[in-house]
Amino acid sequence: MNDTQFLLANILDGVNWLVWSRTEDGTRGISRPESIFDILENKDKNKIDGIVFDTPEAFDRERERLLKEVNDG
Repeated sequence: MNDTQFLLANILDGVNWLVWSRTEDGTRGISRPESIFDILENKDKNKIDGIVFDTPEAFDRERERLLKEVNDG
């Protein structure tokens, strides 16, 4: 990505964020638009936002473990 593309992607992200922030979703902080810059830089491919569980039971076990850890802490 060259300097011009870098600047334009960041400007577009800023404008998208401003428009989104004025919507109902934006006031709730949900459905934030994806960053064009990150898409162009392929940063999202290596990013892990959280833990994935194979079953609801696996989620419940981890939740209970974390709650116990916090309460015993």
